[in-house]
Amino acid sequence: MSGPVAVSLAAYAASRLCLLVAYVLWQRGGGGDLAQVWDGGWFVDIADRGYPEGLRFADDETSAWAFLPLYPLLVAALHAVGIPLGLAAVALNLVLGAGVAVLLARLAVEVVGEPAASRAVVLFWFFPGSAALSLAYSEALFLLLVCAALLALVRRQWVLAGVVTALAGATRAAALALVVACAVAAVLELARGGPRRALLAPLLAPLGLLAFLAYGGLRTGDWLIWRRAQEDWDQSTDFGLRMPGSIRQELFRGGENGDTWVLTIVAGVLLLAAVGLLVARRPQLPPTLWAYTAATLLVLVSSTNVMTKPRFVLTLVPLFLAVADKLPARAYPVVVGVLAALLPITGYLWLAAPHVIP
Repeated sequence: MSGPVAVSLAAYAASRLCLLVAYVLWQRGGGGDLAQVWDGGWFVDIADRGYPEGLRFADDETSAWAFLPLYPLLVAALHAVGIPLGLAAVALNLVLGAGVAVLLARLAVEVVGEPAASRAVVLFWFFPGSAALSLAYSEALFLLLVCAALLALVRRQWVLAGVVTALAGATRAAALALVVACAVAAVLELARGGPRRALLAPLLAPLGLLAFLAYGGLRTGDWLIWRRAQEDWDQSTDFGLRMPGSIRQELFRGGENGDTWVLTIVAGVLLLAAVGLLVARRPQLPPTLWAYTAATLLVLVSSTNVMTKPRFVLTLVPLFLAVADKLPARAYPVVVGVLAALLPITGYLWLAAPHVIP
């Protein structure tokens, strides 16, 4: 086992221990079922009974069609062999998180070398958004596929990159950023005289999301069912126009989700600090990774309710690599200490605070 892989697994384990403290405090305060926290209940419900034949089931207030199917399908597969749904959802993510630790370390070694790779994985695992990987959310699966796809692109494994990106597209719509990365990688490969099989990556990449959209259309008769579900959840594309008003309402005018915005602003400040560092020190990353990062940032700033929530910032995997490569040595332990303090606080608030949405 290489050094960065061992460091990544150790950091993953240590970060889960930090979150265990938050979980214990939550249970002592009344607690509940970890698999039912926030959107986890939706994923477990989809694993149990699938998708409705219309926009909603009769007993739902919003639509299950907003959630993509690969993660609940895996949970359902574990349930089919006798594992209770809630346990399957949480245990699956524990295993997937270990997979993320391994692939993240290997990607980091490929891109920034071993010393910086070890720093990058520690920054990643103690970033507050990593708490989402211990909920019954699709984050662990999506990040596993993101790391696998980017690693395949860096290694010019075109078919593998396309297939893995297709799987990511059946997990979260944010995989469109990976589709962009596949397209950029293929164009660059052809421009340098590489083989035309590089085109297989962008050709295969969107098939997962397209298959889900097709399934939704066939099941409901509405080919825009996923879009209607997004609207049902008040999700739209406004390029951040509603954000200033939402911040004023929630923080200063008694809104219900003010604590969520505090975490979002904290994550946004950390993101801006990272971008500022990178602008000043200009790290060298493969163009494919920059393409993925830019496309993901566009998703973050364009969606009404996504923005800089900590779990979405975590998907900016290349930024963690670049920051680790350029962060001054004296600043590194300070940054890790701040992140390690924020992680259990974030985890506890997501579990215990009634209006802090992951």
